[in-house]
Amino acid sequence: MQAITSQKFEVFHKVAELGSITEAAKQLHVSKAAVSHSIKQLEATLEIPLFIRSTRKITLTDEGKLLYTQCQRLKDELDITRNLISNFTAEPSGTLRISCNPYLADTLLLPILSKYIKQYPAVNIEVFAEERMPNMFKENIDIVFGINWPAPDEVVAREIGKTRYVLCASPQYLENHGTPTTLKELEKHTYIPHLGRNDENIIANLKQKISLNLNTQLKVNNALLMKRFALNGFGITQLHDYMVNDEIRSRQLVEVLKDTMKTTIPLYIYYQKHRFVQPKIRQFVSLVTTDAKSS
Repeated sequence: MQAITSQKFEVFHKVAELGSITEAAKQLHVSKAAVSHSIKQLEATLEIPLFIRSTRKITLTDEGKLLYTQCQRLKDELDITRNLISNFTAEPSGTLRISCNPYLADTLLLPILSKYIKQYPAVNIEVFAEERMPNMFKENIDIVFGINWPAPDEVVAREIGKTRYVLCASPQYLENHGTPTTLKELEKHTYIPHLGRNDENIIANLKQKISLNLNTQLKVNNALLMKRFALNGFGITQLHDYMVNDEIRSRQLVEVLKDTMKTTIPLYIYYQKHRFVQPKIRQFVSLVTTDAKSS
């Protein structure tokens, strides 16, 4: 079969839409003869009649109706694509849904949102303060902020900073129970894990994997509460450095087994690949990454 150009399909669609070769020629700004020739070429290539012609009107054959339906679908998709492209430079609007852990929401995200809201007042913000990785597609989440887990295939990860994990406890707890010098000695202590971690990853970011039988009598689903329990001598816990740097400097908490942890891990902002074209997301990511570079 000879190759058919998209132009011939466009001519066919216009004739079918208007039911007139003359009117189609006017709207396409070509001659009536050119439209007739294009339709005849298309019919010859497909080896089927697309129109039933009479002296008064032109109507579609059954095959022509099927082709018109498909051409209409393609036209609709093309219109959607054109609208999408026109939004590349449009002013951000709509609702931006952000998932972020409570600590970073209060510290890093808050000043960024302050700038964003002033610059883009047409955008409504919804912040979900949570300590989990949401299903961005099913839950209609635009941004996951300050995450260090591996990104799924359908998600783009942009680095916005560095962090590291810290094992720590209060001086009072260590005075009463001793300071562990090896990971294996943690089995003699009370360890406070996050409920979001499974047994295989109950201590994150270790240089070497090790199987431990830990006393996890107390488990918590909130990092701020984990820190509170550690400060009050309940046991040893693991938190990001940005959460405990001040307490370690003031000796309210003491870091242990530092040499067993990897030095740094990246912090990311996540967004869905197909959603980055939306101005509300593109401008937010741009603001976050610009701040990250300047800090």
